[in-house]
Amino acid sequence: MAKTKFVPGSFIVVPSKYLIMEVDAVSQSVFLWLCSYANYERDGYCYPSIKTLANLCHVSRNTVKNRIKKLEKAGLIAKVIRRREDGINLTNLYKILIDDRKPMLGRSKNASYRATAEWIDGHELATN
Repeated sequence: MAKTKFVPGSFIVVPSKYLIMEVDAVSQSVFLWLCSYANYERDGYCYPSIKTLANLCHVSRNTVKNRIKKLEKAGLIAKVIRRREDGINLTNLYKILIDDRKPMLGRSKNASYRATAEWIDGHELATN
């Protein structure tokens, strides 16, 4: 078995790790790949193609499209459809929505959440 080595840049920021428990495993995989492309210095936007996400997740393009809808409905991402001036489609723009609520211990998965403040590079992400 190969040992895992730390390589700078090999880890991703997953800002909504407790909320992804509410979606299925394929949706989680799509979300994690979106997070890997996100530029958090520019508000968490990314724009991988559906084909790229399908290849990375080992699923069909239609599956990725359906899971993106689920992620939007769950409040994990926002999608912006982009087109050139001549009407040609460009890759969609996705924004990772940051929510750092953690589930309260000893409750069911549908229980209320409590707010926390998390810090990355000296910046507070959110406080609810």
